[in-house]
Amino acid sequence: MEKIYYMNDYDSARPNILFLHGYDNTKEALAPLYKSVEKFANVLAIDLPGNKNNPLDKEYKIEDYVDYLENTLANLKFMPYLIVGHSFGGKLATYYSLKHQTKLLLLAPSIIKPKFSMKRFVKIRIYKVLKFLYSKKLISKIPEKYRGSVDYQNAQGFKRKTFLNIVHSYFQKSDFKKLKEDVYLLYGLDDKAITLEQMKRFKKYLPKTNLILFSGDHFMFLNYIKAISKLIYCICEEKR
Repeated sequence: MEKIYYMNDYDSARPNILFLHGYDNTKEALAPLYKSVEKFANVLAIDLPGNKNNPLDKEYKIEDYVDYLENTLANLKFMPYLIVGHSFGGKLATYYSLKHQTKLLLLAPSIIKPKFSMKRFVKIRIYKVLKFLYSKKLISKIPEKYRGSVDYQNAQGFKRKTFLNIVHSYFQKSDFKKLKEDVYLLYGLDDKAITLEQMKRFKKYLPKTNLILFSGDHFMFLNYIKAISKLIYCICEEKR
């Protein structure tokens, strides 16, 4: 199990922080951030099922990821005070917090369902029609712009089914009322994967959310390691 998680030297006097990476990424994607806070916190970073370090052995739904996370944390005897989650990791962190009420620092989380787009609807319909018309051997002949996202195209078998399951798992308005702990929401204004409108709706549904905007794309946090680690330090100071 050692290869699928990273933990620094544990000190019971320090707060526990869990780091969860995004879809089809690994814990190393968040390494610059969790390395910057391990002087004042106990750090745990997990490779979630579905990446090269931890391949899927079955089709996962969001509930399966929550179960996996609960079992892993129980085995490691690590109960997080704060969870830092990027993209899908932010979604998973929020679902986990519904049951365990943990403080959250979410980096462009994929929690809010995007608003209906006629352009996207038409694109999906065209792909489904073309997929029906083409045989499996000729599916690569479908114009790339109609084949779905890169993540979808690159996924096969359990991974593709899992991708579809987690992509279509979104919070309902009523879910936000169940979140009792502080939520810090960080977003890059040049993000192409998540929209600012989605983040504003998050804050609308949970007004106590601290929405902080940065310049940068979906991985904007890599350009603001010092600022975000300082924010994490301040959040952890509230525990003392």
